[in-house]
Amino acid sequence: MVDIQEVLEAEEPSGPEQLEPVRLGEEPSLLMLFTSDGERARLHFEPDSAVNGYLPCPGEGCPLCFLGQSPKDFALLPVLNLEKRAVEVLRISTRRGPGTLAAGLLPHLRDEAIENEVFSISRVGAKFRVEVRPLGERADRCTGVIEAFLRARGEGLSLLSAFAEYTAAELAEIERVRLKLDAVGGWTPPSGAGDVPR
Repeated sequence: MVDIQEVLEAEEPSGPEQLEPVRLGEEPSLLMLFTSDGERARLHFEPDSAVNGYLPCPGEGCPLCFLGQSPKDFALLPVLNLEKRAVEVLRISTRRGPGTLAAGLLPHLRDEAIENEVFSISRVGAKFRVEVRPLGERADRCTGVIEAFLRARGEGLSLLSAFAEYTAAELAEIERVRLKLDAVGGWTPPSGAGDVPR
């Protein structure tokens, strides 16, 4: 006979199957920062209903760049979403100034006790609000989840994988983008346009 509880407790959490971006809104998200190992990213926002989110710029031959929609620079940081008990990716614009997420986070990023703090982050329009308080004594720190993420990260997991990636040719087939390209003309797919998404 096998004690199922012992079997389940002995299983190490596997790495994340797929990373998700943190979705900030008016209701605060409760996040714990556990590493400063992030990534830089150049992302486009595509409002077409099929996407309605941020996408990595595919680079050469990008139809959105061709249409004058320059990608924006972001820093991507893995964080623990305390409510979901999952590692997610926080997208931080490199723009600074009052009300930006960077301005709210920067004063706290060098805190020695950052792993013992909870960040309550909300967004109304383009304005972010960041509040920091001590992490509750009974809070689940999800140590196994974080360790599994760090293992996967060490094996090459990219934070960019939290965002849907399209080749230039695939971006051009999104209805809103296709309509604009048809209107202005002149865009041609780059060589290798039949490649699958990265």
